Amino acid sequence: MPPEHNENILEVDDELLNDLRRLMETGDDNALRALLIDLHESDVAHLLEFLSEEERHYILSLLKDEVVGEVMLHLPEEQREDYLAELAPERISNIVEELSTDDAADLVSELSDEVAEEVLQNLQRSDQEATDEIRDLLRYDENTAGGRMTTDYVAVEAIETVAASIEKIREFVQETELEVYVLYVVDAEYRLAGIVRLQDLVLRPPGAIVESFMLSDLITVAPNEDQSVVAQVMQRYDLIAVPVIADSGELLGIVTFDDIADIIDEEASQDMLSLAGITDEESLATPPLRSLRRRLPWLAINLGTAFLAAMVVDQFQGTIAKVAVLASLMSIVAGEGGNAAIQTITVIVRSIALGEIRSGHLRRAVIKEGKVAVLNGLAMGLLTGVLVWLMWGKYQFGVLIAIAMLANLIVAGIVGALIPLGLRKLRLDPALSSGPIVTTFTDVCGYFIFLGLATLTMSWLLK
Repeated sequence: MPPEHNENILEVDDELLNDLRRLMETGDDNALRALLIDLHESDVAHLLEFLSEEERHYILSLLKDEVVGEVMLHLPEEQREDYLAELAPERISNIVEELSTDDAADLVSELSDEVAEEVLQNLQRSDQEATDEIRDLLRYDENTAGGRMTTDYVAVEAIETVAASIEKIREFVQETELEVYVLYVVDAEYRLAGIVRLQDLVLRPPGAIVESFMLSDLITVAPNEDQSVVAQVMQRYDLIAVPVIADSGELLGIVTFDDIADIIDEEASQDMLSLAGITDEESLATPPLRSLRRRLPWLAINLGTAFLAAMVVDQFQGTIAKVAVLASLMSIVAGEGGNAAIQTITVIVRSIALGEIRSGHLRRAVIKEGKVAVLNGLAMGLLTGVLVWLMWGKYQFGVLIAIAMLANLIVAGIVGALIPLGLRKLRLDPALSSGPIVTTFTDVCGYFIFLGLATLTMSWLLK
């Protein structure tokens, strides 16, 4: 069995938290800094999640601006917003100045319009070029390629030599401390002409012209491309970065693999939350009242749908009174239908997220899930029927539940495919509470089919 914890990952335990709180209570700021200085920014952020808001802000006030910015990028959104709300625009400007342009734009986008403008004006006094780049990035929606791209990359002209290109890389790394894997070749109008991999560059003689060995077969994305599509492109073609170009061919920036990892995590998390009826990002750090506001609406809706299922059952009180065992068996039909529907929804939503389902594939997807539903229904219907026959000693009960199980699993498979596909057709999130909607539908159908069949065959069941 693999170890439960990697030694390189910070483990936050009571001993560490008690040490931190003791140092804060005694006001030993130097010891606090010494404790935190060797930790990675993401580990500091992880540690802060276990502290109260007051303690968290105290720790952040001790850190240098360049460290605070990186830590804030790893904090949950709620905690980051709370801390930003307490800072003066001048302090935010100092923090933003230490970040890369794309990270700086992400941070500024979370500020109110008034504060954001003041921060940018402060930043403009010290770095006009960076401010202009941040303003350009803020023009794009945060969930698009333009909103995710960075302008920190190395661009060379096609007529430059290998020696000149290597010198540009040296200057770039010294200034930004970022790693370089690819150079982007542009023409006089800054239109993307090709790329040069670092390994190809160092294997060429110093006087070789970049244009002579650049790769011109490019994969690019438009600035307004949805981030999920960008992630699909990079995954499919194993790219470490993808250029973002305007309609004119001008190179606007690049989306890097670390951003893609964040996108995949965000998209997966959002789909999981949406399937459960939670429409906004939430974590253990989310305040209870905020979690309540996010969860309560769908719980209220589900309560209404539960009453709908109860009303269906209520219509068959006479049937249940004559054969009391039906009250025990009907939940089996409804429960299996809900489980089967969740399976179908999960497969469909995942296929949509990965770009496997296009407009022309909708009918095929529904037919495929329908076939699986029939096979599942036959298998589970037969198994359930035999078990019920053996447990209650009447083959009539076994036949009844087998037919009801088959019918409800077919309904679950087809509806489980149609609802997320229908939401996608309406340009809504396919995962948007598909689970609660479909499970309610299968509950209602399961009760209706099972009790309806029992009512029609009552004389046979009572033999």
